[in-house]
Amino acid sequence: MDHFESRYARPLIVVLLVILLLSFVPIVWISFYSYPAADDFSYALSTAHVWQETHSWTAVFSAALETMRVSYESWNGLFAAILLASLQPMVFDLSLYPVGALILFFSCVGSLCLLFWVLCRRVFACPRSSAAIISLLLTFLACQFVYDPVESFFWFTGGIHYTLSQSFAFFVLALLVLAVTMPARRVFPVLLTIGCLPFAVYIGGGNFSTSLALLMILSALIVLIWRQKKRKAAVLVFVVFAALFASFLCSVLSPGAALRQEIVGAANSPVKAIALSLVYGGYAFADSTTLPVLSAWLFITPLLYRAASRSSFSFSLPLVPIVLLFGVFCAQGTPVFYAIGLNMPERVINIIYLSYYPFFLVGWWYFLGWLSRRRQWTAWFAPVSRQLKKVPLPFVLTGFVLFFLVGSLGLVTVEKDPQTGGASFQGLPLSVEAARSVLSGQAADFHSQPKEREILYTTSPQDVIEVAPLREHPYLLFQQDLSSDAGFWVNQDVASFFHKESIRVSPQ
Repeated sequence: MDHFESRYARPLIVVLLVILLLSFVPIVWISFYSYPAADDFSYALSTAHVWQETHSWTAVFSAALETMRVSYESWNGLFAAILLASLQPMVFDLSLYPVGALILFFSCVGSLCLLFWVLCRRVFACPRSSAAIISLLLTFLACQFVYDPVESFFWFTGGIHYTLSQSFAFFVLALLVLAVTMPARRVFPVLLTIGCLPFAVYIGGGNFSTSLALLMILSALIVLIWRQKKRKAAVLVFVVFAALFASFLCSVLSPGAALRQEIVGAANSPVKAIALSLVYGGYAFADSTTLPVLSAWLFITPLLYRAASRSSFSFSLPLVPIVLLFGVFCAQGTPVFYAIGLNMPERVINIIYLSYYPFFLVGWWYFLGWLSRRRQWTAWFAPVSRQLKKVPLPFVLTGFVLFFLVGSLGLVTVEKDPQTGGASFQGLPLSVEAARSVLSGQAADFHSQPKEREILYTTSPQDVIEVAPLREHPYLLFQQDLSSDAGFWVNQDVASFFHKESIRVSPQ
């Protein structure tokens, strides 16, 4: 392993970094073909009109606050996300909508990579090279195998409630780990804590699932730090906890949340919601551990084992922290099961699947640390380890790449496209799907039709508009089309956005 650190680590890091950066190219490319849908028009309606009339930033912000207030009182208590939805880029120009996709994607990638790095360096005490390899590899996997990319990155209103809140949670955890592992006498821990506060407030007003899980994590972190007699560090974490909890309560106790609960009317009891969360958490964990992901875990296991075996942690009671980690992972589904029954939205599934990687990383490191303290295991594994070290690293890398590629191909399904009669691919990695959609012209064809509609809306003197249905439904871009019923809420919001009486799709 030392030979690996000195000879092979740097080239491997360079290769992983190049692969990660290249994987961004088709994702950024297809982002420019994204277009607003559904709630995008609803929350941008008032602020867009104010901007068109006044071009005043102050007036726009006042309109956003009013939109937030109305939603808070009548439909949705998630005030922070509603405020941001009312100030999204399309408010100022529809052509700026793709900026939202870029914000969502890079905030997720950046925060995940930072969290992996901080965990590896500050908690696991991995060497820099090992930390870089683990961070780059897991970040690549997390962004390539998103459960539903359109609701995660390419639909702004859904993404800022969940993907952005989850990204902020990863970021807050990374900053807090840095803060509590620094010498208490320095000013940097205080500055890092202050930097966490606005993100904590946003998370509490962003979505319930991320808020609940982060509150549980911070509670455990406070207890752990306090038991280690790091009183000042515990106080810093508690300050962030208090800000998050206060924001979370504001969302939960809002009049809009109560009214929405009455309208939906599909709630479960707390006990049933917790039971369903445990079952779904187990399924999500198993479903996330695909062959390409498993190959990555196997590849980084020696790096984690080496760090864990040299760690000062005692790794006693292995089941307790692992069970707690699994419980927090499952808790992300509890608010949904409690509030709206079995109808788990894809945007919630997205954040659960994204969180799988840091949760599993911590749990796997702890298990390997416990294993390294078992004498019977070390006595058996020592000769095996000596034999494994003799295997040339290029051979190991080749095996990993082949295993990864074969596993990725195994996730792909090919069906007949009912519209074109050609082949329809599902389960492709995000970058591959983005490249396929762009290079085939499907993304451009999809984008051209709502742009044609936009021209019609803004130039036609008629107040009643009828448009053709969208021809293309790209997997990464299509969220929802208009209805043939002009009274449908999406149609009404689009019509109001463009100052029309009614808009509908022509019946087929």
